[in-house]
Amino acid sequence: MNSKKLKIIVRIFLVVALINNVSGQTFPVVPIIENGPPEERINLVFLSEGYTQSELSGFEQDVTQFANFILNDEPYKRYANHFNVYAILVPSNESGADHPFDADDEPFPGEAVEVDTYFDGTFDSFGIHRLLTVDNSKVFAVAADNFPMYDELLVYVNTEIRGGSGGSIAVSYNGPEGLEIMNHEIGHSMHRLEDEYNNSSPSERANLTMESNPALIKWKNWLTPETDIGVVQHCCTATQLEWYRPSSTCKMRVSAQRFCDVCREKATTSIHELTDVIQSKSPNSGTVSIDNPTTFSVNELRPTPTTLTSSWTLNGTVIGNNTASISISPNDLIAGNNFLNYTVQDETEFIRLDNYSTVETTSWIVTSGAVQNCGVSVSSSNGSITITGLNSNENAKLFNNNVQAVWSCNPWQGTPCTSNEVISNLTAGATYFVSVQSDVCDEWIPIVVQGGGTNPTCNDGIQNQGETGIDCGGPCAPCNGGGCNVNITSSNGGVSITV
Repeated sequence: MNSKKLKIIVRIFLVVALINNVSGQTFPVVPIIENGPPEERINLVFLSEGYTQSELSGFEQDVTQFANFILNDEPYKRYANHFNVYAILVPSNESGADHPFDADDEPFPGEAVEVDTYFDGTFDSFGIHRLLTVDNSKVFAVAADNFPMYDELLVYVNTEIRGGSGGSIAVSYNGPEGLEIMNHEIGHSMHRLEDEYNNSSPSERANLTMESNPALIKWKNWLTPETDIGVVQHCCTATQLEWYRPSSTCKMRVSAQRFCDVCREKATTSIHELTDVIQSKSPNSGTVSIDNPTTFSVNELRPTPTTLTSSWTLNGTVIGNNTASISISPNDLIAGNNFLNYTVQDETEFIRLDNYSTVETTSWIVTSGAVQNCGVSVSSSNGSITITGLNSNENAKLFNNNVQAVWSCNPWQGTPCTSNEVISNLTAGATYFVSVQSDVCDEWIPIVVQGGGTNPTCNDGIQNQGETGIDCGGPCAPCNGGGCNVNITSSNGGVSITV
């Protein structure tokens, strides 16, 4: 389960725990659109209100119609595969919603209506005639019992009278303008956007502010000629005139309009907050040992058309761009741990926020069980040893069989190696060891000096000419303590010294 989803679920259960011990019931849950596992998608979960048992098929149709509608409207269209849509079929004993007709904000005469519905849907909430609300505690309880992994709860009310509400739950009637109203209410409940029409209690949000300076206003990056974004004075009371919105035409002002660029930006950030681009990786383990070329890959949740850019780095060096997989072979690795990183970000044009990052990363520690040679060759003639195939990034040393360095080249010490190094005046018949190392290889090569060279002596640092120790015993002075025997052998790329 991704961390973003886990955080949302924790918040949900905290809310449910505070619902005064209201217990829900089990109802049928119908998948309307499923693009992936619930833990990896944004789950829009609809609940029916004021639909009788015989009307629930109509509720499924209403939800299907809305799902197709919203996922063809930006920014949801771009990220359509990020969403799942479900319908919880909750029957009511009667159709419709309560209508007290006791709000005085607009003339709307009629006789009070009270119906028996599951979530106690009602108009005239808080003295506003078209403010259609439900009992949120009951909605949360049913959702917790039937689909606890929801991200957004939406209630369709089966009534012909226009109305809706936002907040923690989006509510809309299912009439002719219900699609647009529900989309508007999602702007409140999912994206925390403010109303841009007559708003009695404005507050600082992504689309509303008391700042009027174009250089400082939160949507300043959208104040460009190709957009219709500006600094528009809010309405209509003296207090409201102190506030500013980004556009005269936006869904948060008139539900039939599209989201303005600023509100679309906020909706896009909500989608980012609720989903992870990197869904899984292969190999799944964080530490991998390879002996053969191995493919590393990520499974991504991509917008359509994609606006993702990505890169692969191995030990800090870029080795691939904008591909979801890459092949690594042992020859690509250095000795020890290698760090393979994949980085991806969404560079959508829907977002112009300062200091906003969508970067996601995943990584592996890669090692190789295979011995990595440096690819040099070593030969000897006329008392010399020749090392061929060195490069300037490698350091090399020549050791005698007393494991004392008698020659070296090292780029970090100001003596870089050349491609062909010759070391002369070596003891004929003696065994030497060539050590070559770099960031990508480590090799130890024994070689016996052939022909020429210097004659063995008792102070050449080599056990030769019948000596029982290095430069002692045999034709040389006795070794201290009665002599010592030193045996030096090499195998499997290593050296063993036995005294």
